Amino acid sequence: MLVAGEEKGLWGSEYYSEHPIFPLDKTTADLNIDMIGRIDTERMTADTQNYVYVVGHNKLSTDLPKINEGANSKYTKLVLDYKFDDPNDPNRIYYRSDHYNFARKGVPVFFFMMVC
Repeated sequence: MLVAGEEKGLWGSEYYSEHPIFPLDKTTADLNIDMIGRIDTERMTADTQNYVYVVGHNKLSTDLPKINEGANSKYTKLVLDYKFDDPNDPNRIYYRSDHYNFARKGVPVFFFMMVC
């Protein structure tokens, strides 16, 4: 599903989470992918560009971290960076993207992102 209006206040994901086509209590997880393809300026060397930031995967599920890390080990072998998943992160990324409207309704989330 694609949603719009994130920069305006998470409008699309908020609308869907309030008016879901499929019941949210039957929704396994929300996968949010944002800013993929950008390179974090802190990761400008060739050996550090094979990464993705992971946010929220363990907040509502104990299974998602195992699934994520297992699939990553088997298939992509990316560096999974959890620095923005810290509850004390001043950017508060967990609360600022479309996955949050699903999480606040109890749907486990994966948020994968890169920053520049």
